[in-house]
Amino acid sequence: MALKMTNREVDGVSVVALDGRIVLGEESNALREKVKSLIAAGKKKIVLNMDNVTFIDSAGLGTLVAAHHSVKSQGASLRLCHLGSKFQEVLQITKLLTVFDVFNSEAEAVASLQVPHTLVLRVCPLPAGALQRALSFSRCTRFRLIPSVG
Repeated sequence: MALKMTNREVDGVSVVALDGRIVLGEESNALREKVKSLIAAGKKKIVLNMDNVTFIDSAGLGTLVAAHHSVKSQGASLRLCHLGSKFQEVLQITKLLTVFDVFNSEAEAVASLQVPHTLVLRVCPLPAGALQRALSFSRCTRFRLIPSVG
């Protein structure tokens, strides 16, 4: 099954909805080319919506890492959203969860790209002073709190 990609603009952010498998071959190449074409078109804010990705192999993971590197090297930003639990687990085991900016929803991912130098925090119970300590290490001058889901 070929990887289907639907591109649309949401508040100045290119959102690419992926549907199918990201595997070695045509699918990985198509995703790589899609990201390259967005960068070439001057798109600096990209969200990959993974909601309908049914399978990803090691080549697919490599494609995502390469896309992340390409985007960053061009001064652009890439976000992933709607990862399934299995895919999130794979990213956690491979330590790639620390590489990508991952969001539960497309709206959160888009919002994270709206204001430059804004720190987006998911609110959860924190020890007293933890938020202040975290912000003191950040160069961000503004931040937005998003309630944690689950």
